[in-house]
Amino acid sequence: MLRLVAPGADAFVTEKYASEIARLLNDWAQALKTAPPALSALANFLHPSLEGTPLASSQESVVRSGGGIEVTRRRFAANTTKNRERFLDEMKKYLAPFVHMQTAEFEITGVKEITESPLTPRRIVEAILQKK
Repeated sequence: MLRLVAPGADAFVTEKYASEIARLLNDWAQALKTAPPALSALANFLHPSLEGTPLASSQESVVRSGGGIEVTRRRFAANTTKNRERFLDEMKKYLAPFVHMQTAEFEITGVKEITESPLTPRRIVEAILQKK
């Protein structure tokens, strides 16, 4: 019975926000599979004053390699990029090696309410990207 409850229609209002963010990320994932890096789809939900970590890794090491899979650990600098256009440029560079994507999936594993005022998907995405 609980599976039929719409996200946010019960005491867990953050589920509604997670559902809205998941929809936006799914739109970007579909666009990535069509034409990476699909920056226009990403730009649709990033706030102009976005603040995020630069995507160029400051440290990279191979954790495991074999069987056609390579696992790489990347550590990123603590400094921040302070606007949407700069972040989109970073994303373009980061995704440049990917000419074609068969799979692009995003999963929200948790949402934490950080303010009492009403949240919108855009504000939540801003908060998530600022925390990374």
